[in-house]
Amino acid sequence: MIKKRTILIALVLLLGLSIISPSVQAEGAKAFIGASGTSEDNITITITSNKDVDQILINSGTGEFLLTPQTEYSDEQLKGNNQVMDMNGDLQVNSEDYDILKAHVDGGCKDYTARERCPHCGAADVNDDGVIDNKDLEMLQNHLDGNCQLADCYFHGTRINRKNDPNDPTRYIWSFSYTPTIRGTDHMTFKPQSITSTGLRTGEEKELSVKAEEFKNPEIIRAGTWPNQNKYLINTAVKVYAVTPLETDQVVFKTNSATFVVNTPESIDYVKAEKTWSKTYNPGTAGNETIKITGQGQQSGGTYLDSAVSVDFTERIVDPQVLSTSNSVQTHSYSWTTSSTDADGKVTTTTHTYYWYTITVTATANADTEYVVFNTPGRAMTDNSYSVAGSNRIFSTSWDSTNSGESASASAFCYIGEKPVIKNKYRVTFDPQSGSQIAPITTEYDTLITRPADPVRYGYTFSGWYKEARYINAFDFNNDKIRGTTTLFAKWTINDYQISFDSEGGSACASITTKYDSTINPPTQPARSNYVFGGWFRDAGYTSPWNFTTDKVQGDTTLKAKWIPVVYKVTFNTKGGNETPAIGVNYDSTLPAITPPVLTGYSFSGWFKDSGCTQAWNLAGDRVTGPVTLYAKWSINQYQISFDAMGGSAVDPIGTNYKTLITPPDPPSRDGFTFVGWYKDFGCTNPWRFDAYPVYEDTKLYAKWKAD
Repeated sequence: MIKKRTILIALVLLLGLSIISPSVQAEGAKAFIGASGTSEDNITITITSNKDVDQILINSGTGEFLLTPQTEYSDEQLKGNNQVMDMNGDLQVNSEDYDILKAHVDGGCKDYTARERCPHCGAADVNDDGVIDNKDLEMLQNHLDGNCQLADCYFHGTRINRKNDPNDPTRYIWSFSYTPTIRGTDHMTFKPQSITSTGLRTGEEKELSVKAEEFKNPEIIRAGTWPNQNKYLINTAVKVYAVTPLETDQVVFKTNSATFVVNTPESIDYVKAEKTWSKTYNPGTAGNETIKITGQGQQSGGTYLDSAVSVDFTERIVDPQVLSTSNSVQTHSYSWTTSSTDADGKVTTTTHTYYWYTITVTATANADTEYVVFNTPGRAMTDNSYSVAGSNRIFSTSWDSTNSGESASASAFCYIGEKPVIKNKYRVTFDPQSGSQIAPITTEYDTLITRPADPVRYGYTFSGWYKEARYINAFDFNNDKIRGTTTLFAKWTINDYQISFDSEGGSACASITTKYDSTINPPTQPARSNYVFGGWFRDAGYTSPWNFTTDKVQGDTTLKAKWIPVVYKVTFNTKGGNETPAIGVNYDSTLPAITPPVLTGYSFSGWFKDSGCTQAWNLAGDRVTGPVTLYAKWSINQYQISFDAMGGSAVDPIGTNYKTLITPPDPPSRDGFTFVGWYKDFGCTNPWRFDAYPVYEDTKLYAKWKAD
């Protein structure tokens, strides 16, 4: 893996048309040498300038380029209207553009006639009517006020490369990404430029030195000795080897007695991207030989940087020796007799004796000895059984001989076998890059691994595992084998979500597609007859409003329009009754309960839509859809006049309307009396005048009699 370090160099302050303080920011204090222009694992160069600077000419080891402010648009079709209103070319529409246009309209450019854009001040014909005038000024003002009639008035794009300094309104902050492609120091120059009507004006140049140093990690992928033995004889050749990535420039083999620096690989495998390094030496001391192997990467100054982790292992070096020998002899004999008879018949008896010897040679050997070969006069004899005497081992052999003076030499040996091949195991870790954690995997060298379950990250879609944090090479679980400690990096693609607008009966609003965790601009405000728009809400109950400044999109979302009904005035014409105050009623609502008016002598018959009281207002069903005047309808009351004949003949009652005169009925009769008239009271003191007294209520009249 190739990484690099970045060294920052501070710059002095310049005045006038100037760059104030260029600086370098490196992610994690590191930057990676790679293709120029990459956006990941590189360094960010930040430049502060005054606001006279329109662009910066930059020279570096990678060439010359012009740094200008830019605006990125999600839809290129939205770009045009904003560009027209951008009078000063700073790629944003704000009050500065309004001031330029106003100065032009007010006559600030008398000597210039322009129909589309003024060559002097940049004022433009916003409404495309062929003249730059107050109408354009009004449209731009509407734009700034948020009332623009252009479909994309709310869209200004995303500013890159330059922004206002939040701590100093007189300054700009410029920034761009830069990835060194070579080791060493890149001397960069920054030349501020201002664009004027007479051409370019250039300010004082500044310099910045960026030192990009390759940072190599030549890890030891695997290492060992050859031949692959469980032990090695002293002073015999042993080859120590190590396998590293291609970026390794040399390997250091350190033993108990010597350090060997090997700067030429034994072989290179470009398919596996590996180098094999080796050193053959003769260990001269018995015991445990500790071998330490370190990979090194060469730096630009000629020095070497060690790998982060060295490999240490131990091999056994043996020196089997016979320390001493001793002989012992055991004598054996066998006797027998023979007899013979001579010619005279004399018998002679002779005794015979045979002697032989058991000779034992004992060898005392050191602990490295596993068997001893005794070279006896007859043949070589091997003893691989021994007894222990302190730190030594005792071997022996015996043979029979007729020569008691025989002996044997002894040679020490050990068994050397093939060491079991144990593949190195390596740990594969998964960097989820803000996603859910994935457990690491430990596997043997040169093996495939099983793809783990995909991590999860809210708002993002998993796009696979990569070998680098810059997502250059995808890891192929079917073909890529693990040949060392490995970290794989999760790549994420930010999700697009759709924001739909349910206008709830209002005019339609187009949906918006945006990235996860981003804010959105409000759509054109919907319209609905007889309602006032009350904002966008997340829920049907309108309890959770959407804040377009701070609320961020977390998924597909439907926002609901809240509508506040228009309140209409309902007036009441009581037509002579007591006054009923006017009320406000929401559009499309029924009237609330209203206290009926009162008119003496009349009964209230309801409210009517017309003054002639022919169209009744249905309190349960009729709804207010605009300003309305309702008229009271009255029914005149009917009253009864009853007559108490006071002992005379009965007189039928008379019914009549309120406030009318009645015709007197036929007088009653009574024997012995003469009818005098009708009176209001029982005592007949207040006469009723039929020609003058109208009826105002139910009335009882009393007959007055005079005796004959």
